[in-house]
Amino acid sequence: MSLERLAALVAVGEAGGMAEAAGGEAVRQSLMSRQIKELEAHFGCALLDRSTLPRRLTPTGEALAAAAGGFLRTLGTLGADETDQRAVVTIGGGETVLHHLVLPLVKSWPGLDRARLVLRNLPSHRLVRELEMRRMDLAVLRASAVPPTLVHRVVARYGYKLCLPARAKMRGPIKWKDLAKQPLAVLEGDGGLRRWLRGASAKQGVTLDLAMEATSYPQVAEAIADLGYAGFLPSFVVPRLPAGRVRAVVLEDLSGYQVELAMARHPQAWDINPPARSLWAYFEKKAG
Repeated sequence: MSLERLAALVAVGEAGGMAEAAGGEAVRQSLMSRQIKELEAHFGCALLDRSTLPRRLTPTGEALAAAAGGFLRTLGTLGADETDQRAVVTIGGGETVLHHLVLPLVKSWPGLDRARLVLRNLPSHRLVRELEMRRMDLAVLRASAVPPTLVHRVVARYGYKLCLPARAKMRGPIKWKDLAKQPLAVLEGDGGLRRWLRGASAKQGVTLDLAMEATSYPQVAEAIADLGYAGFLPSFVVPRLPAGRVRAVVLEDLSGYQVELAMARHPQAWDINPPARSLWAYFEKKAG
């Protein structure tokens, strides 16, 4: 067994398949296949499912890849300590959370000058997967999305604000029947806010005009400012909106919808990356 063989296994797990890990290079794919076969001979079990395409790791292979990934990252951290290089700390979250919550906190973290940050913008289910596979040090996501297999701590609670373009004639407080006349920009999918809006508007006998679906809240903010749509934005985003282009107004009942954000990690993450442990403790302190 060698570090190169373990690295090949980890690469296949992270890429989601053998061909993906090899980047389409036939020679590299052949080498990685041989390396994994040698690992299988060493451990006496199947690590790669060769009956399907793409060829993915078996559950045993995924477990070994998670452990090997942590081990390899530990070696990297130790090497960084010895050579005075920056240790890698991988942080996951949605685009809005990373931009408006994580980065403002990180910039005052005392360990920032000794770390190389890797920010990964992923949906909640992908964040959970990366944490469980120990391919990410910590993530900030909805508390309701964190499974019991992960350690987590609630770090923020927030609501939403109805935002209108500055030129809009409507003034708060806004009623649901008034909102029905305004085209809305919303996040794609069927997330918690979208479901709440659907239920709340139905109770009022109102059908909302969902005129645009966006992949992120920054896109929703741009649609409000530049296209004249209305939209719902997290309360912590509102103070950073372009001055004179967007304004927040009161919508009846909206204050009843609240979201909890949690930071989460693998239970054994601190055996891997001490700088990540330092960042977690700093986040905890700031969260109070």
